[in-house]
Amino acid sequence: FPDLITSMSDLRRLAALHGLARVCETVSDVAASDDQRIRLCALLDGRVMARMEEYLKEPFEDIRHGVFKLLRALAKHVFGLRFLLARAGLVEFLLDRRTETTKYGLEWKFDLIKVGFRIVVVIVCDVLVGLSWSLTKLYV
Repeated sequence: FPDLITSMSDLRRLAALHGLARVCETVSDVAASDDQRIRLCALLDGRVMARMEEYLKEPFEDIRHGVFKLLRALAKHVFGLRFLLARAGLVEFLLDRRTETTKYGLEWKFDLIKVGFRIVVVIVCDVLVGLSWSLTKLYV
């Protein structure tokens, strides 16, 4: 996948982006082993992520949509969200509305942020429920 994502052919890039997004969507946080998660994130090494960030700044909607789809599929997982948040400048890019010239671009950015926010809320709720459960045990 990495060589196809950085390929010069638009069709190969599109196929690789959408294919890898499908793979990410099928990986479950619960069922996936740490080894599978590490391999998935290793596919998107610094060179590939840098190239994908360049694609996000290009005016070609189909390529940009493929990158947003892959990022959204990654953001649905705790390990993927951590991976994305570790990328310098990505969050700032997503929050900057001035970089978008189309309504679709704004919607894709918003959707990606919304998916990531849902994961954060789930994590916080799990922590709070676990905390309140353990406090209940202490006071009962």
